[in-house]
Amino acid sequence: MSQAVYEGHKTYRVRGVGIAAVAMVALAALAYVAFAALVWAIRASVAAAAGLNDLDDAIALEDLTPAFSFVVAGVQIGALVLTIIWLWRARKNLDAFPDTQPVLSPGWAIGGWFLPFANAVIPGRLMANVARQSSRERWVSALAVVWWIALLAANLADQLAGVLVDNQSVATDLDSLVDHYQSVAVTQTVSAVAAVLAATAFALVVPRVSAAQEERMHRGWYEAQNRALGTPPPPVDPSPVIGG
Repeated sequence: MSQAVYEGHKTYRVRGVGIAAVAMVALAALAYVAFAALVWAIRASVAAAAGLNDLDDAIALEDLTPAFSFVVAGVQIGALVLTIIWLWRARKNLDAFPDTQPVLSPGWAIGGWFLPFANAVIPGRLMANVARQSSRERWVSALAVVWWIALLAANLADQLAGVLVDNQSVATDLDSLVDHYQSVAVTQTVSAVAAVLAATAFALVVPRVSAAQEERMHRGWYEAQNRALGTPPPPVDPSPVIGG
């Protein structure tokens, strides 16, 4: 069996922060779902107001959107921070494992999220590489790709929904306002579905990668203990052997 960890190389625990990241990503996905439900509720209130000529309920619901947006942004930031910490640690651990082939330096686990255009590729590529080099199960690296594609789709749809909201002034009557909120609700629903898919893939990949890495680190610790406790071979007697 090949050496599990390079002797003397620092490794990082990933299981705990991975669990925290999965939980926060799940909260972010739920926030997306709740926000989509709110937009559908606003759309239904506006449609009901078309017959009653009373927008009070719709306006009350619409007043909740800033608070919902704040909550979504908050959990997004928390999910991003924990994901970066986990991904950086998991990538650093690859440097301690023999026979791995990392494609990007650990710094990209942080900077790759913030560089324009590059942030559409680098985090996904890094996650897929970490998954592939940590686990021999092909579905793990495949789901890492699914996670990234779904996350991109969720963010793009969410941004499109924001653009549609900013164009609310094009609605000149209740019927056009209903159509407006219909478009926003559908787009926000696409974002929520993609976010749930991304969170599900993330929840499957991160624990599997964390378990594989920590199992290897545990094996490396035992190897280090055996090297420390090992006894040297007995000395060879240089005297000639007499007799048959």
